[in-house]
Amino acid sequence: QGLLTRHIQSKHGSIKYACDQCDFQATLPGNLTIHIQSKHEGIKYACDQCDHQFTQQSSLTLHIKSMHEGVRYACDQCDYQATQAGNLTTHIQSKHEGIKYACDQCDHQFTHQSSLTVHIKSTHEGIRYACDQCDQQFTQQRRLSRHNKINHEG
Repeated sequence: QGLLTRHIQSKHGSIKYACDQCDFQATLPGNLTIHIQSKHEGIKYACDQCDHQFTQQSSLTLHIKSMHEGVRYACDQCDYQATQAGNLTTHIQSKHEGIKYACDQCDHQFTHQSSLTVHIKSTHEGIRYACDQCDQQFTQQRRLSRHNKINHEG
């Protein structure tokens, strides 16, 4: 399957792969496999130099390179250094090329499409993720998950 086809299916397609253990849906079968392994089967990739664990081998590799081997990607236009190549690309596009993702409902602009999506959902659509064990609410699912790990999974 070509990269363009995968991109279209992933970002724009309606193909969904549903988890049979929760309400998670993926646009690619590989993402469903990663979800099941990490969320339901407890598969983690542990760093042998610190306590961090990852759900994907590639995330562990990036962690080791940036945190323990000191790999940095330097901007050729300023003093910025990134720990990941993708972050350097975002920096260059945002700071030096002026690329921004603008909200069509207010004046906010973002350097990441995902940040714009979170902004629209939380600010303009009022979407909140509520903790079922206390009265806290969050604008992002990952923040609710982190809250639960820190406060309710002791």
